[in-house]
Amino acid sequence: MTNALRLWEGEVLPEWIDANRHMNDGYYAVAFGEASWRVQDRLGLHAEYRARTGGTLYSVEAHLTWDREVALGQRLHIESLVLGVDAKRLRVFHRLFATDEGYSAATMDVMMLHVVHTADGARTTPFPADIAGPLARVAAEHARLGVPAQAGRVVRDIGNRTP
Repeated sequence: MTNALRLWEGEVLPEWIDANRHMNDGYYAVAFGEASWRVQDRLGLHAEYRARTGGTLYSVEAHLTWDREVALGQRLHIESLVLGVDAKRLRVFHRLFATDEGYSAATMDVMMLHVVHTADGARTTPFPADIAGPLARVAAEHARLGVPAQAGRVVRDIGNRTP
């Protein structure tokens, strides 16, 4: 993913390890969540924006894939692509890498919705023009990189469901 946003780096922490001695499923989502915040910050949806407008992004749907295990102490980084944007939604694809070993360990395809907090709660609203323009430019730039194979995947039925 050349020219993807590389905004999060970390390592596998002891509390992230499960009984199988590798990183537990849920902690991949923690790392991807941190990357999502960094993407928001880079795209202008940072703390100052949130304080000024009450606007933020809520993750409303995500799909994770696990490709290879990572273990205690391994250095990690995440590369992120903006796969799409419309008036109220932002779709981001994250890929988690084992930094020193160079392999892709997991992916997350996430749809986020722009909301504004009001006295009555949160409601969906379009991105303001000063945010929508830059979002569209980044999405167009990232579109030239192609769509990762894991993007848009779904969990398939294995055919043995009972009514």
